[in-house]
Amino acid sequence: MRAEGSLVLAALLLASAVAAEPQVVTVHAVDEGFVAPERVPSGLTAFDFVNKGWKPHRMVLLRFAADATPESLAAISLDRPLPDGVEALGGSDVHRPEGGGRTLVSLEPGLHALLCDLVDEGQHGGKPWIQPLEVLAYNEGALPAGDATIGLLEDGIRAPDVLAPGALRLRVERHGLGPRGLVVYRLRHGRSHADGSAWLRTRAGRSPLIRVLGAAPLSPGRALVVPASLAAGDYLLHATGPADPETRPLRVASPR
Repeated sequence: MRAEGSLVLAALLLASAVAAEPQVVTVHAVDEGFVAPERVPSGLTAFDFVNKGWKPHRMVLLRFAADATPESLAAISLDRPLPDGVEALGGSDVHRPEGGGRTLVSLEPGLHALLCDLVDEGQHGGKPWIQPLEVLAYNEGALPAGDATIGLLEDGIRAPDVLAPGALRLRVERHGLGPRGLVVYRLRHGRSHADGSAWLRTRAGRSPLIRVLGAAPLSPGRALVVPASLAAGDYLLHATGPADPETRPLRVASPR
């Protein structure tokens, strides 16, 4: 499903031309697919994702080589290596109905697609949904540095030990082999980082974690920025992808 018409593209072109802020693209997930534009300008882009369906969905942005087509990759899944010529640029990770989030990416001209590969509850007929998105050369924009950088490494997570509470932009970078994503959890009162890591391995019993935000998988060398608002407390960073999850503690506290 797509919001079609030249008026959508014209509005995005005008917004990118007159403002230093990122252009905003709204994507709604429904149980049959996505409601989103067919074409957007290149440059710094904020994707606002909202789950309007009855089941969990996520939005992963893919970029294709010039000779690739989304139609030929209907069975693509982030649970296995991506085909040659396909990169995962991140996006908004799993959200329940009426949930959503914003991610910032710097779009390059070329063929892209929006992917939801969640099928456990029969989403979009039990098959991954891929919707083409054409990015037109128009407005170049660099991805901002972010207030803090989180690196997803092959053998761990690189991140600050402490962040100040409040609104900030988290820049997530992938270093290593294969796509990986990030989920930020807050620890429930009285629970430890060891409790959280153990629960992520088994998913047994009541979770000691409260999900705060998630960034969909990124291919090596790619980055995105996730706006966040973090209250003071203890958090757990979780790099998604491997069977044995990589985790790292994070403290959010006011400077002394």
